Amino acid sequence: MKLLNDQAFSLTKADVLRNIDIPFLVEEEFAALVIQMNYAPHRIEDPELCAEEIRTCIRRYFPEEEVPAGNIDPDDFDPLFNFVTLSLDCGERYVGCAHRHAPSLTVKISEGDASPGFDPVPVEKGLWRVMLHVHAVISSQVQCRLRIWGTEEADGEDTVPAL
Repeated sequence: MKLLNDQAFSLTKADVLRNIDIPFLVEEEFAALVIQMNYAPHRIEDPELCAEEIRTCIRRYFPEEEVPAGNIDPDDFDPLFNFVTLSLDCGERYVGCAHRHAPSLTVKISEGDASPGFDPVPVEKGLWRVMLHVHAVISSQVQCRLRIWGTEEADGEDTVPAL
């Protein structure tokens, strides 16, 4: 098993709707590629922060004549979450994406198998790229960590340390 990339990011509201390109070089062929990404905080618990974000979204997405008058009760809405997802490319080939709400994600790619949302592809030498997609940052900051391994065994996910 070889660690190919280990990066930490601090995301803010300025990063919302930004795609963060993370190229990494695979210098030898591997049986599998394992990508781990996690971020925190996930769920936003502060009612004032939630109310502010809800008001902002209502002004942005509702026609002016449909904007509710009066106070916003955050309890009337589902919980709010920070939201970061990822996709993967190999050279010019799109390998797939994981647009799931879980704040901790492990993706495995091999020639014979791949995590849901990804194509099974051989892990060949060359330039690969993870793209982090920052959909929502509601808290003042979101701490994100990305680690990528090449493994000699196609089921190498079990040997990867937890984040």
